[in-house]
Amino acid sequence: MRRALLVILSTFAVYSSIQAQSLTVFRSPWTISETVKRVEYNLQKKPVDAGDITKSVNLIGKETSRSDSVMVVSFTDEQINNDLLACEPTAVVDLPQKIVVWRENGDVYLGYMDPYFMKKRFLITGCDETIEEMTRRLLKIVKETIRVSE
Repeated sequence: MRRALLVILSTFAVYSSIQAQSLTVFRSPWTISETVKRVEYNLQKKPVDAGDITKSVNLIGKETSRSDSVMVVSFTDEQINNDLLACEPTAVVDLPQKIVVWRENGDVYLGYMDPYFMKKRFLITGCDETIEEMTRRLLKIVKETIRVSE
C-alpha cells in the first residue's frame, strides 16, 4: 500500500512540475540589449503607453555559465487589464505583463507567461476573448522582435 501511494505521489509531483512550466520561450538572434530595444520598439507600435515600459537589470554572478544577465520589460495595456480584472480581480497579481530576456549558454532568449496559464491559475471564466487577445499580442510582439530581415 505504501509503495502504491509513493508511486502515485511521485507521479503527481512530476506532473505538477511539468504543469508549472508556463513560460513561453523563443530564441533571439540578437544580443540582450538589442532584443530589449526591439521589444520596446514593438511595444510602442501597440496600444501601450511609453511610460508603462520599464527595464531592470539583474546581474547574476559572472562566474556562472548558465546566465549572466537578465532584463525584464514590463508593460500594461489598459483595455486588456480592465477587461481581465472585470472577469477576475485576483489576476492583478500577474500584472503588469512582462517579457524577460536572458542569456544562457551563449544564446539569448525571451519569454513571457502564457495567458492561458493565468486563466487556469486564477480559474478565469467568461474572458476567453481577452485571454486570446493577450496571447495574440504577446506572440506578435515576440515574433516581430526576433524577425531577421532578409
